[in-house]
Amino acid sequence: MKKVLFYTLLLGILFPAVKLLAQTDSTKNHLLNELTIQSSPGKDQLSFYQSSKLTTTEEILARMEGVNLIRRGAYGMEPTLRNYSANQITLSIDGMRIYGACPDKMDPVSIYVEPINLQNISAAHGASGNFVGGGIGGNINLSFKTPNTLCHTQWLAQVVQSYSTNNNGIATSFAVEKSGPKDAFRISGTYRKAGDYFAPSGRIRYSAYEKLNMAVSYQVQIDSNYQVRFSYLGDWGRNMGYPALPMDVGLANAHIGSISYLYADGKGIIKSNELKLYANDIYHEMDDTQREFVPMHMDMPSWSRTFGAYNEISLAKNRHQLKVRADVHQNFMRADMTMYPNNTDPIMFMQTLPNSILQNAGLAFQYAYDVTLNYQMRFHGRIDYVKHYAEPSIGAESWVGFNHDILQAKINHLKSFAWIHSLQHKGGFRQNISMGYAERNPSSNERYGFYLFIPMDAFDYLGNPDLHKEKSWQLEYNVRQEKRNYSWSVQPFYHLTQ
Repeated sequence: MKKVLFYTLLLGILFPAVKLLAQTDSTKNHLLNELTIQSSPGKDQLSFYQSSKLTTTEEILARMEGVNLIRRGAYGMEPTLRNYSANQITLSIDGMRIYGACPDKMDPVSIYVEPINLQNISAAHGASGNFVGGGIGGNINLSFKTPNTLCHTQWLAQVVQSYSTNNNGIATSFAVEKSGPKDAFRISGTYRKAGDYFAPSGRIRYSAYEKLNMAVSYQVQIDSNYQVRFSYLGDWGRNMGYPALPMDVGLANAHIGSISYLYADGKGIIKSNELKLYANDIYHEMDDTQREFVPMHMDMPSWSRTFGAYNEISLAKNRHQLKVRADVHQNFMRADMTMYPNNTDPIMFMQTLPNSILQNAGLAFQYAYDVTLNYQMRFHGRIDYVKHYAEPSIGAESWVGFNHDILQAKINHLKSFAWIHSLQHKGGFRQNISMGYAERNPSSNERYGFYLFIPMDAFDYLGNPDLHKEKSWQLEYNVRQEKRNYSWSVQPFYHLTQ
């Protein structure tokens, strides 16, 4: 029955597409299934998604098509793509793989980039969004705002401050940028502090937060085609409340650094090439000392450390464009829990996530061919080799009682591909058709988590080291018409996930 529904929907979409193909005009624009908003000297698209100069990155994401937020508190909201969340999608910063440390998802990657140091946000759905990493729901990538070298020296400075009466919230952002013929640098930062929110029913307790974010980037111009860039991003959170959870965040620190070697040339077949080495270190600590009526106080620290590298190269000739990415990274994760009974019972300790190691090597490509001036075919593909295992620790010994030896590595080979047709017609009418298949690897929490309590589900989760990879067959259609005074769109999609 599922196969009949799948092919019926496929024929219903392809028939009008073929019929409309004969009605094309000479417009060169194509409707892609990837949305990118950006801040640039020309058309600043990012400002459309900002309600103010000090809006948060989460508020920008909430206005993007297909993106929703899971709200557990006033800060640290988790982005989802068409209800795909957590490990089903890839959240990245400047193409770097970053894994949040918190088992309760209090630290999504998106909280580490403030709008003051944000150049653009791109969101790609489904199998066509697997260029950065393997997943079934797509990818959200947040790119740093970087300095630019100019033929003359130029200084720019910006300071923005706001105050919110509802929660006595203050926010201050600043940026200083210097551009020159040989080098350029940029430093920016944001400080936010807010008290509890007030609703018509009264104060929402445990909704306060405080954080500091800093970004530094330095770029050296080797010659007209080659650049070297050094970037660092730091984020420090304190006393961040989560009313929807039984605990808050006492401490959350993130350090993200990278070195990039860049090449750009508008004349040859090779248009650009980027080689990047990166590392990030995230520490997260849950806190229940500010809560009342705590049956048992618990300390719950967690760690996530990732280092990796990737090389992206873009080629173009005539009506052909090809982009290739080779990447490799390793992630370490661990989560502890120490329980302090209120009586004379001894202190108890357990590892809710043993020392787990994930090693990933991948190769991805995006190929586009302009069949006509207004009809483009694209092929996206990615393959991954994933090795997943735990190191010797007290947490690994806990799994022996369940007849699991998690020190033995689990090997997965992942693949994904997408075939996309983009068409444009008279009257501002455009459509996009995508067919794809994607796979993803189980996360460390899903595989090795030991009695992880997820309050949103009201359930204690025990991992499964024998979990298989998740698979998804996908069919998507997008039709849109844009006029001077109005626009409309319809985006049906069918995903079969196993």
